[in-house]
Amino acid sequence: MQKQKNLNHYFIQLSTAWYADVVLKYADYVDELTLLVCDEQGNKKSDFVIRWKNIDGGLTPGISPRLEVFDDAWNCFLYFDDVLKLLAKKAQINRRMSVDDVMRYLMDAGFVDKTVHEFKL
Repeated sequence: MQKQKNLNHYFIQLSTAWYADVVLKYADYVDELTLLVCDEQGNKKSDFVIRWKNIDGGLTPGISPRLEVFDDAWNCFLYFDDVLKLLAKKAQINRRMSVDDVMRYLMDAGFVDKTVHEFKL
């Protein structure tokens, strides 16, 4: 992946974060990765999430990843075009990528895991 100069790429895995139990208890998904791009000062430029949802019924029931972009983050396509291409290529081999699969691809592409695992005051 070609990273843009002076930008840092991170991800946060919800299910391993210190607050996971509270969030996932009421969520309609089983896990989530938030992908972020920040400038050198740590200011967020854009983000989007991949949520793993349990799809009941249909032709292929099971846990499936779903990309979600919120209305203030459409510019994520400018910052994450390389990673989206990478995930699309990997999905041709395994379209039901697990959270671990995607995290491995992201780390190979230079993303840093910024998940906070312990609550600290």
